[in-house]
Amino acid sequence: MNEFKPGDIVRQRIHPGGRWDYFHVEYAHRNGALDCIADADGKPCGLSAHARGIEKATLAQLVEHREAV
Repeated sequence: MNEFKPGDIVRQRIHPGGRWDYFHVEYAHRNGALDCIADADGKPCGLSAHARGIEKATLAQLVEHREAV
């Protein structure tokens, strides 16, 4: 079962100890595939809920990230 759902904000660490990229979940498939929109450029992309380094994020974390960039 997939713990993510449409409307969630998720983030994925790009490099160990590196920066985070943020995504908006559009659709969560039962097999763990996520249809997302990248926050950085608004382009659609796919993620896997089973990938290391992907986790739910809060709106506050996203806003903090946007202010830092």
